[in-house]
Amino acid sequence: MASVQSRDSPPSPLTPTQQLRSDPPEGRDDISVVELDDRTVPVAPASTPLLWHSASITDPELPKQETYQQSVPHGWPMQPRQLRRDWRSLVVLLFLDVLFALISLAFLMYGFMVLGHRGQSVEEHQWVASALLNVVALGPTIFPIVFAAVVGRTLKTILVWLLERGEKLGTLDLLAGSNTVASTIWSLYVLRSFGFVGLALVAAWALSPVGGQASLRVVSLGDATIPEIVPLRYMSANNSYSNYVSGDLGAVRPSLFGMFNAALLGPERTKASPADPWNNVKVPMLEELSTNKDSSNQDWIDIPDDHVTYASLIGLPIADLPNHAETGLTMESFYWKVDCTNLTEALQPFRAALVNGAATNTSRGWLG
Repeated sequence: MASVQSRDSPPSPLTPTQQLRSDPPEGRDDISVVELDDRTVPVAPASTPLLWHSASITDPELPKQETYQQSVPHGWPMQPRQLRRDWRSLVVLLFLDVLFALISLAFLMYGFMVLGHRGQSVEEHQWVASALLNVVALGPTIFPIVFAAVVGRTLKTILVWLLERGEKLGTLDLLAGSNTVASTIWSLYVLRSFGFVGLALVAAWALSPVGGQASLRVVSLGDATIPEIVPLRYMSANNSYSNYVSGDLGAVRPSLFGMFNAALLGPERTKASPADPWNNVKVPMLEELSTNKDSSNQDWIDIPDDHVTYASLIGLPIADLPNHAETGLTMESFYWKVDCTNLTEALQPFRAALVNGAATNTSRGWLG
């Protein structure tokens, strides 16, 4: 026999093979028992409420009698109320929220620093350039982790908030299954929910790999053209050398010979370069570059990188050239273009001078 006790509750429907027995409580003569077929049901007057204190169900198939009772723990609240949290969990959650907020703020400042120092010189902002390059090395690793933590916690908060307000089950399932880009797409496929919420979740999670790669590629070093006007000085070949030579020309002749010999005996690579061994600028011969041999041509002529004929092995010195930049200037210079005709051998004048005993002083030199 199995006995199920219930208090203050109506009886459950019975099968024809079951019998219900009910005894009226003591002192209650206003309750009578009525038999219907094989069931015995107590019936009370219309003016008296029907109360059930105990009931037993007899089933021959059950081997023994079992009694089920529901007990309420002591101190269990009878009204709904908010669950209390442990202060330790509150401190941990607050610490994580502040940490993720600071890291997110650091990435935001990183973007503004890159935008503010765009096109700036690395030499003038060495500390900023070093900091940005360090973030570039760590950004692709840190950004996806922080992004997943922040977005995941945000979606969980939104899920709880919508659950409290009775949101649709499909939206709640979609938010609960949105942890990564792949899981969001899979949830959309399973739930067949291709709406605004699903597309917004896919777009939000797609920012994780995009942001990681953006933090890597947003900074790059390169050469930039920054125009700047600087004063330069160069020796004009159109003026006399008297202002630069003191005393007799013979005093500086050994220096000139030494410079000329050094340029003459230099390597072929230096002779073919646009600068001499002292980094002076050589002047190319325009007649060898221009298709128009007329010297009155005023057009600009492009100079190739090789096979250029220069007017001299020694160039014009230019002072105050910056070492960290390319300099462009316009300067004036001139050179002699010698057009020699064929000489015929005429020794008669020299023989006549020797016969007469006269001495003739001659000098030889290089034309360049």
